Formats: sequence, structure tokens, C-alpha cells
Amino acid sequence: FIPTALALFVGMLVDRWGASKVHTLALLLGSVLAPMPMFYWWTHTPQSSAIAAVYVGEAILGLLLALTTSVYLWVVELFPVRVRSTGVSIAYNLGIGVFGGLGPVLSDAGNLVISPRFIPTALALFVGMLVDRWGASKVHTLALLLGSVLAPMPMFYWWTHTPQSSAIAAVYVGEAILGLLLALTTSVYLWVVELFPVRVRSTGVSIAYNLGIGVFGGLGPVLSDAGNLVISPR
Repeated sequence: FIPTALALFVGMLVDRWGASKVHTLALLLGSVLAPMPMFYWWTHTPQSSAIAAVYVGEAILGLLLALTTSVYLWVVELFPVRVRSTGVSIAYNLGIGVFGGLGPVLSDAGNLVISPRFIPTALALFVGMLVDRWGASKVHTLALLLGSVLAPMPMFYWWTHTPQSSAIAAVYVGEAILGLLLALTTSVYLWVVELFPVRVRSTGVSIAYNLGIGVFGGLGPVLSDAGNLVISPR
């Protein structure tokens, strides 16, 4: 819940410094300065201090997640208004494709298996054009409808009832559908920015984003752990 608690302060920091400076700080801390010391500390922490180390690490991660809120405003400021939707879609999905897709491809290369996670990148231009034509709110609503209501249950049912001989094909088709849904979620960048007037936009986006992280990203694991006390995970 730390990102939620820090959301207001990060928004005020973005309003004072600007999105680009806070985003640079987030990248510097999250990608350069923090990872190696954190991993070294976790791998060398004695068993008796493991739980405390996890909590402190989660607190540091919460601070870094709160700072990354600035990416929403930073990426929007990169493009002029008339091509903003297409630009944000391409930038977002290139990131998904390169870092979220290339990693698994390189990992699977030794097994001669190709990951289908480049699909969001391939669809980026078309989703941007769709946002330009329909508007961010309509495409975002479509993404929520497909990704949160229509797709999950049929997908999980299909995967859990697929015979072993068709398992790999099912995973690939599922990844393709997931790629389409990820491409559509690009619209959230523009949709959340349009919710707030310019003078309080940074603070508003920070609070909205980190409330979502706190409620769904934080409350979910809490409820899951609480459920383990009542129902066995097995």
C-alpha cells in the first residue's frame, strides 16, 4: 500500500519538478542504483531476518513504484496533440515488445521456442489509430470489457480443459489474445490524463494510478494470504 500512501507527494513533486525529471529519478533509482544492492542484501540476509528484509524491500519497491507514476505524463508530453494517441501507443507497446517480449524470446531461444509476446508491438500502430478515431475512453472501455469481463473465464476454462497434446498450441493462442488485450490497454495512458485539468494533472494521475496499485496490487495478495488461513492452497 506504500505507493498509494506516497501518491499525493509524488504528484506534488511532479508538479514542482516536472514529469521528465521525476521520471529520470525513477529510472536512476529503479534501474541503476537500487537493484544490485537489493539483490545482494536479500541473498545474504540470514534466515532470522528474512521477513524483515522482505518488508523493507517491499517498502523500497513501493517508493520506486510511486515515482514511476510520472511515466504517464512524461510519455504524453513527448508527442504533439494531433498524433499523441498513436505516439503513446507505439512507445508503450514497443516497450512491452522489447522488454516484455524480447526477454522471453532470448530465454526460450535455447529451447528453439519463439515467444508470441511481440504481438502488442505489432498492433501498436493500429491501436493508436483506433484511439485517434474513437477516443481514449471508448478504447479503454473496450479493453476493460474484453480483458476483465469477456476473456478471462473462457480462457481459463479452455486452458484447464485442453488435452496435453494441444497444450503448447493453446498457450500460443492464449498469448496472442493476451497480446491484443495488452495493446488495447495502451489507451489507459491517455484516458487517465484526460480525467484531470492541467493544473492538477500530475497529482491527479499519481493518486489514481497508485490507488489502483494499492487496492488491486496490494489488497489482492493480502486477501490471498488471508484466504490461505481458511482454505488450503492445495
